[in-house]
Amino acid sequence: MALTGKQQAFARAVVEPDPETGKARSLTAAYRLAYDTKGCSPKTIRIEASRLRASPDIALAVDAENARVERLRARDEGNRARSVLSRLDNIADTASDNVKVQALRLLGLECGLFRERQSLEITPGQLPATEASTVAELEATLREVLALESGEATED
Repeated sequence: MALTGKQQAFARAVVEPDPETGKARSLTAAYRLAYDTKGCSPKTIRIEASRLRASPDIALAVDAENARVERLRARDEGNRARSVLSRLDNIADTASDNVKVQALRLLGLECGLFRERQSLEITPGQLPATEASTVAELEATLREVLALESGEATED
């Protein structure tokens, strides 16, 4: 079934964030935007907004509107990324040496040419002295765990 203009406006208002707050609108706020609610009680608006949102046709329209907004967001995100990469590329060509290095590093990271590395340093005191001491430490830990488990099982 084709939606009326007011129903389409309601579906858009449900999906689009409030321009003042940037947050999602409540169903009642979306209903107030799409319909003339003068003389309606807050309870009536809440009931009608909920009923309208539950309608299968409105649900489909909201889903379609969500998909449209997501496509726009993805497009804008891609455009923004291309713009940033283009600017970094320009900086790498024209800036001073230390700025060029930073721009090229960021470009390389974005293109997957480089990976951030993390290192873990272990001092000799943190490592077991020998393989035998490692095995002994593991066995002792296992015995403790098994003893705890068997002790818990008998207490139940």
